[in-house]
Amino acid sequence: MIISASSNNKLLIESGVFNQIVSYGVDNTLSFNFNGLMVNLRTILFGAHEVYNHNITAGVENGYVIINQPYRLPDNDFTPTMQQGMLVPYEVGKKPDGKRIYISWRSKLQKAGNGTLVLNTSYSFYEDM
Repeated sequence: MIISASSNNKLLIESGVFNQIVSYGVDNTLSFNFNGLMVNLRTILFGAHEVYNHNITAGVENGYVIINQPYRLPDNDFTPTMQQGMLVPYEVGKKPDGKRIYISWRSKLQKAGNGTLVLNTSYSFYEDM
């Protein structure tokens, strides 16, 4: 059975959840290929007391849509309360038929039993109706 969902003149194309092992000070990129449109969601981890820019930024580099999201690591007790993401669909490209393509996501940092940091990202792609 195929179930479709739409609202706000947007049609849901694909959604999912990805559990990504992440580390402080390395490239934490989740890569998407939407019919040839390459979208990289980079999560930049900052220490609990580091000064950082809270804003999500986006641009194009070498044909890839690059979205940078900052994420502050919690204090030592590791009780993450913050989630990061873009809940309102964000335009990342256009299809050949002129329909715009959007992404939305929400990421939450969790610590596995063995101490591994895991970024749980729920994502959705949409297009204009």
